[in-house]
Amino acid sequence: MRLRISSNSLGRLALLSTAVAVSFALLGDVDAKKKKKKKKKAAADTEQTTPADDTPPPPTQKASLQAVTAAGPTVKYEAFRKKIEMQVAEKREEQIERIKKLLDLGTNKEDIPNLKFRLAELYYEKSRFFFFRSQEADDKASQAKTEDEKSLALEDKERNGKESLEWTAKALEIYAEIRKKYPDYPQMPEVLFALGQSYWSEGKEQDAIEVYTELIKKHKDSPLVADAWLAFGEFYFNQKMLKQALKAYELAAADKRSRVYGFAIYKQAWCYYNLGEWQNALTKFRATVFYSDMSKEMAGENKISLAREAKKDFVKTYAHVGDSKKAKFVIGDLIGEESCQSEECLKLMEQLAGLWVEQGYFDDAASIFKQMIVLDPRNSRNPFFQAKVVDMVSRNRDRKATTREARELVELTNRTKKIVEDQHLTGDKATTAKANLEEAATLAESTIRRLAQLWNQEAKKTGQKATYADSRMMYEDYLRLFPESKFTYEIRFQLGDLYYKLEEFGKAADAYEATVKADPNGKFLVEAANDNILAVEEHLKDLRLAAPALKDDKPVTIHPERMKLIEACDRYVQFVPGDKADKLVSVKFKSAKIFYDHNQLEEAMKRFEDVVANHPKAEQAEVAAHLVADVYNLRKDWQNLYDTASRYLGVADLVADREKLQTDLKKFCEYAKFSMVQILEEKVKKSGDSLAIVGQAYLDFQNEFPGSENADEALFNASVAFDQAGEKARAEELRKKLLEDYKDSPLRADVQFYIARAHEERAEYDQAGQLFLAFARDNQADKRARDALFNAAVFYAGTGKVKEANELRLEYLEKYGKQKGGEKEAATIYFAMAQDLERAGKLQPAANRYQEFYKKFADDERAIEAMWREAQVWRQLRQPKAAEKVESVILGEFKKLNAQGKAPPAAADYASRIAFLRIDDGFDKYKKAMNVGRPNMQRLPAFVRELENRAVSRENVIKTYTSIVTDYKQAWSSIASLYRIASAWDEFVEMMQRIPCPAGINEEGCMVFKQGLEEKVEPARQSARKAYEACVAKSNELDVFTEYSSKCVKQLEQLAPEAFPEITEKRVDFSSSGPSLDVAPNDLILRPPPPAAPQGAVGRLDRGN
Repeated sequence: MRLRISSNSLGRLALLSTAVAVSFALLGDVDAKKKKKKKKKAAADTEQTTPADDTPPPPTQKASLQAVTAAGPTVKYEAFRKKIEMQVAEKREEQIERIKKLLDLGTNKEDIPNLKFRLAELYYEKSRFFFFRSQEADDKASQAKTEDEKSLALEDKERNGKESLEWTAKALEIYAEIRKKYPDYPQMPEVLFALGQSYWSEGKEQDAIEVYTELIKKHKDSPLVADAWLAFGEFYFNQKMLKQALKAYELAAADKRSRVYGFAIYKQAWCYYNLGEWQNALTKFRATVFYSDMSKEMAGENKISLAREAKKDFVKTYAHVGDSKKAKFVIGDLIGEESCQSEECLKLMEQLAGLWVEQGYFDDAASIFKQMIVLDPRNSRNPFFQAKVVDMVSRNRDRKATTREARELVELTNRTKKIVEDQHLTGDKATTAKANLEEAATLAESTIRRLAQLWNQEAKKTGQKATYADSRMMYEDYLRLFPESKFTYEIRFQLGDLYYKLEEFGKAADAYEATVKADPNGKFLVEAANDNILAVEEHLKDLRLAAPALKDDKPVTIHPERMKLIEACDRYVQFVPGDKADKLVSVKFKSAKIFYDHNQLEEAMKRFEDVVANHPKAEQAEVAAHLVADVYNLRKDWQNLYDTASRYLGVADLVADREKLQTDLKKFCEYAKFSMVQILEEKVKKSGDSLAIVGQAYLDFQNEFPGSENADEALFNASVAFDQAGEKARAEELRKKLLEDYKDSPLRADVQFYIARAHEERAEYDQAGQLFLAFARDNQADKRARDALFNAAVFYAGTGKVKEANELRLEYLEKYGKQKGGEKEAATIYFAMAQDLERAGKLQPAANRYQEFYKKFADDERAIEAMWREAQVWRQLRQPKAAEKVESVILGEFKKLNAQGKAPPAAADYASRIAFLRIDDGFDKYKKAMNVGRPNMQRLPAFVRELENRAVSRENVIKTYTSIVTDYKQAWSSIASLYRIASAWDEFVEMMQRIPCPAGINEEGCMVFKQGLEEKVEPARQSARKAYEACVAKSNELDVFTEYSSKCVKQLEQLAPEAFPEITEKRVDFSSSGPSLDVAPNDLILRPPPPAAPQGAVGRLDRGN
């Protein structure tokens, strides 16, 4: 049993002074002369100031000497009794009843003190039982969740307290009786101790001191003397009289047999602790642990409790003087370990670290936490310890070290999670591991978030990029570790701002984008959506992307980074509330412009239309309207351009006070409408429908836009269309209107020119010629005057007015022949004049003009053609010698030019014709020579020689014509020569077939003779056929059809009618230079192509170009 000092008694000063006096008398001067040990630390540090960031700087030394009331032991002496009291409560009543029966029955006098003493103890124990019950009720009252629960608990407390006092009084009564009646009772020390303890519990401190004094003086050898001294020590300790308390505890521990020995040592340690004598305290706490481990006297739970608390208090003391590097060895030694890897050792290490945190020794605390991670690398609490390290290092304002430890926290967390996953824990272990990771996450989250934001604020104040960079890393680590945190939204937005400040615009854009997507109704939505756009724009500037390579109107793929800007704009439009979207219009326009710049025009126009429709007063609406019109213009989508521009003109808010826009839209309407009429004109002309609809369309345009710069042109075009549609009168009316309403129109000359053209198109060539001549006379400064004069000459010539035509051509040459390029044009005119004379039948002047042409323009490619035509004219005039003279010149000129490689194709053609005609005269002689008389049987050798001579003649003719083919390689002469070659074979065959049978032979002999000839004829006949086929093949090959082509076909139709059926023949003029020919079903060239349509005099007519 032990002395319990109640709180009531401690308040009574008179008794306290008495207790002190008695205790001093008892203590005497034992060890009074021992010198006090020097304190290792200063009395107290000056009070630390906390910086603005709430992170205290590291102290220069360990915590100051504790005040005597600053700390106390965790283990209370009454705790040793409480467990016991509760355990024996059930048996106590049985013992009380048994003793009372024995006393009532009367027993030996020697046994009465024993029985009474035992009964008093049971009463006191019972009082303690109710006392503990009262304390439990008090605990329940403080933890009650409702007023009813609290009320019931307080009633229970009061009832048990009352019961406790009653049983204490009964025990005191018996103790006092024994002390008085049985002074020689052998167990008087126990009686006195119990009585003293009871007095003290009842607040009768004076009586208790008297009794304890008697116990100490009269029963010095009793083990209970130690209990008495312990009671005195507790009293002094509670009164902060530490020196006296220490002396009492030392006396209580003087007897190692005492059951309070261990507790007395433990309390000595606490006295030293509160006196600041740390090494003595450590020694006593270590002794307590050693005693608890070795003692056999202490109950199991009390023994464990005392040792556990002593270890904790040892660590608490070590925190004042210990070294973090030696801590694991010191603590390991305390609990009997070398490695300090047990759970108990690690908990004590964690306690030490926590104490150093409280005392401000952050480096030491961080060191301990890091050592713990190394000691147990698979511990699921390691992330928590590393988070503590980060927190500790950060308090020393070492950002680099903090950042390094934060990175380690990220990696360690991932490693630990992997370790836990690989262990496949279940049950309580899984629950514990999960709780540990959550605990670590909670601490790490708050630490890293605090540091990130704190450093960000510091960076904003100092402007130092290094601080910004450190803050950025903290933000990044936070998001990697806590992507689902409730603070992630805020942190990500702040990181976006930080990236932007560091000019890492791409990352800033990503952070802002994630912020917008995370919560469309979030606190930072408006800022994030706007800053997302700004960041992407800055990022694009850094990338320096090439401008889109546009080609025609084909769309170009938008670069992914530019697409991010479009997406950012779209998010702004989608999520930012209208009342806060002050940049809505510019954002919409920005995205539309990107599509426009990449020719993705459908999407661009949709967005531009949105700007115009929903924000017509905005500046961007005016630009958007222009760009929409520009797209339709680029596409030549005139209908939509007209409709859109007209619609925009009707939007009052769009066009108000925007004169330029109004003007431009009107021009768009005019231009689109005019273009639509022009397209209509093209379609109608292509389809061949009446042009009246086109004329009406032009007239409608003029009516809608009478002030348009195209109005006069529309009237002009309308007149043209109606004229061509046959509505002459209406056309004339419109021309008159044009001349009257648009006096300054440059189209007045056009009207005149058109009238001339109109007559030309209607084949009224006489009138056309006169009108073109009149235009040339009236509008000499007009560029078309030259064409008009030229055309007038053409139409005069075409209508038989050759003399007038040539006069006009000479006039033309006088005015324009000396201009640049005039020589070639003059040659063309001279040549045309000769042709006109020839066509008019004026052969002699024509021949003279041809001769003049090739002499004047000797280098012109048509010079030889002029000679050829001159020769042909001479033949028409029946002057063959003159013709042959010219033809000889042609042959000589050709040979000369051909040798130089400069002969034009026409020269070869004409030369080959002349060569052919000159040898063709001999073909008739060949035909006449192909006759043989009746053979004479008596002169057969002569007959054979005659046939051989005919064959030689045939081969000579073939050789001559073959040379024409090979030497000149011209279509007409080659086809003609092949025909003559085939004809030479034909003539030979016919000759052979005409040979009669020799005279004097019978019919049978005649048949044999004919059969022999036929054997000679058949190869010749096949050669003829092959030559005709070659003639046709050459016509097909050269795509030229002549009279000789036709003759070859006719012969083949006779030679092989089954392969070449008879068809209708169409010839071309002999004088043709070789028009293209169609191919007949039998692959023979038969039909010339249809003649070309007459050319109109839209520009110039027949000017050789």
